[in-house]
Amino acid sequence: FSGKYSFSRKNSDGTLVLFEAKGKGVINRIWMPTHNDDTLDFYFDGKEKPAFSIKYYDLFSGNVYPFVHPVVGNQLGGYFCYVPIPFNNGCKIVLRAKTMQFYQIQCRTYPDDYTIKTFDINFTADEKATLTKASKLWRSENNTLRDFYPGKTEIAVTNTVIKPGQTVSLLNTVNGGRIDGIEIGPASSFTGLNKQIDIKITWDGEVQPAVYAPLADFFGYAFGSTSMQSLVLGSKQGVNYCYFPMPFDKSAKIELIYRASPGKSLEGKAFTAKVYYSANKRNSATEGKFYAWWFDDFKPAKGTPHVFLNIKGKGHYVGTLLQAQGLNPG
Repeated sequence: FSGKYSFSRKNSDGTLVLFEAKGKGVINRIWMPTHNDDTLDFYFDGKEKPAFSIKYYDLFSGNVYPFVHPVVGNQLGGYFCYVPIPFNNGCKIVLRAKTMQFYQIQCRTYPDDYTIKTFDINFTADEKATLTKASKLWRSENNTLRDFYPGKTEIAVTNTVIKPGQTVSLLNTVNGGRIDGIEIGPASSFTGLNKQIDIKITWDGEVQPAVYAPLADFFGYAFGSTSMQSLVLGSKQGVNYCYFPMPFDKSAKIELIYRASPGKSLEGKAFTAKVYYSANKRNSATEGKFYAWWFDDFKPAKGTPHVFLNIKGKGHYVGTLLQAQGLNPG
């Protein structure tokens, strides 16, 4: 709380360098739990004068373009800014203040041969249109698959009751293509703490499934109830949805598996599933495949870290869902 560690370094005039990076990159997230009225100076490409300056509060207030709601804002958890701030040859952010508390600045770096246009607060017409589209998607509570993939897609519809010990196929295709979306409802069919129904996704006949997890956990339920609603994954209006692009080379299989439990009386679950897919095959030069690793650690050993993921190779990490709960009150 003293701010002792809340900066990278101090300038001779006492101002604080909050962020400093070399080379090519983009700041894609700025977060802080509290705001202040001091001024931020953004320096790009090694220049001595700031490209623009803004009150710290106005980075999140929505009053200064292009830092507009809902891409910036304040909700439970603090103030956030997701306006991408790219730089071609280094970036430095200086706060005209003597103290600072908590903050996070998240940056993605790029190789030297990557083409990047340094951030200019005066957006072009194309940049304004892109920001408007992103804001509309973020603001809408009724997004559908068409908001993400306006092209032609096929739809595989399954409307049935799944019973304990049964496996139901939602899609089984032997032609290359991609899954654009998965919608399964009603969401209430998968609430509760038993979590006996799994979703299993397999690409190209691989021995290891790409996804094999309790359906409730995959769609972000927490302790038996729906709880998440992001742009591309979650539950809304009684339907679970996933709009992550999932390209594959030769085949795709999506299944629901209802695990039976000896001694438990389990009822059948009625559901309707829609799988949206197209023949647009994976471009192996620019695209990977979608994988999700699930596991639980019911009684972790003391002093042992909880490892979210430990893999090798090339890829793109897209997120984590974590549920944690103390087993004993207090």
